[in-house]
Amino acid sequence: ILCVMKPRVLLPFRLLAPLVLSVAALPATAARGVGDFEFTLAAGKVEEICFKLEPPEAVQWRFAADAPVDFNLHWHEGKAVHMPVRRDATREDAGSFAAPHAEDYCLMWTALAAPVRVSGRVERER
Repeated sequence: ILCVMKPRVLLPFRLLAPLVLSVAALPATAARGVGDFEFTLAAGKVEEICFKLEPPEAVQWRFAADAPVDFNLHWHEGKAVHMPVRRDATREDAGSFAAPHAEDYCLMWTALAAPVRVSGRVERER
């Protein structure tokens, strides 16, 4: 049996395919703010995992990197950036943070002088 589709039927898929593929390529952590993650950063580049927390929620993280990275947990309030957790030139860290108020919080890694592979886990506590 030969099935022939008209080009106009395929057009919507062709337009949506790049969007579908880009969403499918996101790590589960980036999409949900929880779970295992792994990424590689070029020197000087950053990666963030962001999530919304409301009191009394908290977030726990742990990670290891194969080269030193700068790491922080932060949130923005207007032009101000609040950074209650900051680690400079570290290869690993683990910790937790309880939300003082409802906000979008981000964990952020910055590669220093060399490319770096980072892997770990983020968990939300309710």
